[in-house]
Amino acid sequence: MAIKNHNYGVGASKVTLDAAAEANGTKVFVYNETFLTAHQFSPFRSIRQAALHMKIGTTTLTNKLDTKKAYKGYYYYTQPLNKDKIK
Repeated sequence: MAIKNHNYGVGASKVTLDAAAEANGTKVFVYNETFLTAHQFSPFRSIRQAALHMKIGTTTLTNKLDTKKAYKGYYYYTQPLNKDKIK
């Protein structure tokens, strides 16, 4: 019976998967250490996407989030930067 269903074996669409990642992911805001300017592609929609783009491990990124310590020339936050947070 299930094989005759028109949705059998069809996964969720890319749009649906993107919406789920957006809703469930942790946004990551990345700022330059020197000028405190936002990275070109910031905010990233998930820790995984930020880690892949910034070429660091997801565990490392998770450990560096919201620590006020720069790593590889960038600060990593889960909320938009208030410049008073750094200093």
